[in-house]
Amino acid sequence: YSQVLMNKQSQPESSAAKKQEELERLKEENNELKISVKLNETQLDEAMKKYKKEAKERKRLYNEIQELKGNIRVYCRCRPISQKELDRGATDVTTFGDVDDCTLFTEQ
Repeated sequence: YSQVLMNKQSQPESSAAKKQEELERLKEENNELKISVKLNETQLDEAMKKYKKEAKERKRLYNEIQELKGNIRVYCRCRPISQKELDRGATDVTTFGDVDDCTLFTEQ
């Protein structure tokens, strides 16, 4: 009988020890997960900073390209001389070759 009683008394202690070990393991796992989350948050913050920087640079370059395209278009835009200008003695000083080729003659 005392053997059975000892086994029964050791079972709760054994069960409590197992639960304590499980609790310690879970606490360690929780701490590891907290560290992992903190690391991921740091990496996310860095990635967002890089993304914002690159998006700003991309927008600046896009606007610069648009401005250059617009400036080139305006710089190269020519129109035919109107009859009114011809009547006043104006002469055509442009010749067009290929689609992207234009020559401008000036008097010097």
